[in-house]
Amino acid sequence: MSGNIEVQLPIGSVNEFLQWKTNNNIAPASVEKCNSEYTELCGGEKLADVLFSFLGIYAIGVWVYNKELEGIFRTDNNKIWVRTGRDNKYNQILSSANFLLMLQTEKIAGINVESLNETMNQFVKVYFKVGNVIPIWPGGNTLKGNQNMGFMDIPGLFFYQFRDWYEILLDRKKELLCFEKDVEKFFKKDRFSSLKIFLESVDTIEKYNSYIDECIKIINDRTQIICRDI
Repeated sequence: MSGNIEVQLPIGSVNEFLQWKTNNNIAPASVEKCNSEYTELCGGEKLADVLFSFLGIYAIGVWVYNKELEGIFRTDNNKIWVRTGRDNKYNQILSSANFLLMLQTEKIAGINVESLNETMNQFVKVYFKVGNVIPIWPGGNTLKGNQNMGFMDIPGLFFYQFRDWYEILLDRKKELLCFEKDVEKFFKKDRFSSLKIFLESVDTIEKYNSYIDECIKIINDRTQIICRDI
């Protein structure tokens, strides 16, 4: 099939991505629509989803790259919070698209994203490729993005908690899922058993960047397989 091996879009940086994410008038409407042929093979938009969603991954990067800031971040079982004012209230969810966009131009609570963006610009460049779209079970795309479930839209956390559904997906949609054995094992690692444990596995810049490299490789490898075999 024809696929987006090299996607030509006016979105090549973190700032441009967040502008797109917060403005419904900027095309494309979604990664799924950008790869409509493959999305239809998955069963349509309700049965397709982004594999590696940007906001959760980027929010974790903000936390990792600014860990030296004392008293700014708080993590719980479901999400990462930010204290943006002088009071002791952690009143902002870190993975909010609007808040992350503000960080591009404003230094809120001392948070700096310049170095992080150098890494994440590479992720943005592969984000819209067909290899970043997967088939999903009914209702899975909505559930995966739920801010209150502790997934932060991280696929490993989501698949780990819904292992039975994940195994069914591997079995019934294998020809569309295009997960090689090492990728199947990647999503079954115990590092994804909880948000707390996953954050511990990426809590340095070196470990976080390594995770981003893994995500990029999976997207690129799946893109090649899908465009060659489907």
